[in-house]
Amino acid sequence: MGEAIIGDITPYDGISQEEKHLREEMAIKFLACTIRSWDPRFADLLSKYWYEYEEGQTRAAMLVRQMDKLECLDQAVLYSERSGIALDEFMDLKEKITLPELQPWLEMRLKDHENLKLRQKMYIKVVFISGGPGVGKGTQCSRVATDFDFCYICAGDLLREEAGSPHSPYKEFILESIEKSVLLPPQLTI
Repeated sequence: MGEAIIGDITPYDGISQEEKHLREEMAIKFLACTIRSWDPRFADLLSKYWYEYEEGQTRAAMLVRQMDKLECLDQAVLYSERSGIALDEFMDLKEKITLPELQPWLEMRLKDHENLKLRQKMYIKVVFISGGPGVGKGTQCSRVATDFDFCYICAGDLLREEAGSPHSPYKEFILESIEKSVLLPPQLTI
């Protein structure tokens, strides 16, 4: 709750645990002061439960602390999926999630993370090269394919192959377009 006031302080922010604790404690006290005139009982409970959470001794506090770790791990998987940035270091939080109630969720997120890593390894990159006739597209693409172990597919070669098919409804159209150096409609080339 204190993060609502002071923001999310991470280990990378260069703030000691003591300073982080102090800032969060003061934020909770501020929130308690803010709501005390409307609901003094709730203001007291807010402070009481925050201290209970910080001490981490009760079953409820342990559950909430471990859920916080699980949520952090979950966010790392989601962010990694959206951004493509590997956040494997957050997977080490699994060691701190020990309660049996959380194990199914933990296993699911770890499996999602492993599946994401497999998808990222298999990620196919597509590079389109365009240019006018005779400018060296084929030559350069052949070299790139060889040097970087890419697969090279030439739209011109595919069109000529289509035009060579006796049953192609586009045969004459393709040949005429190539002869007149007219770009073919993207519906045909893609």
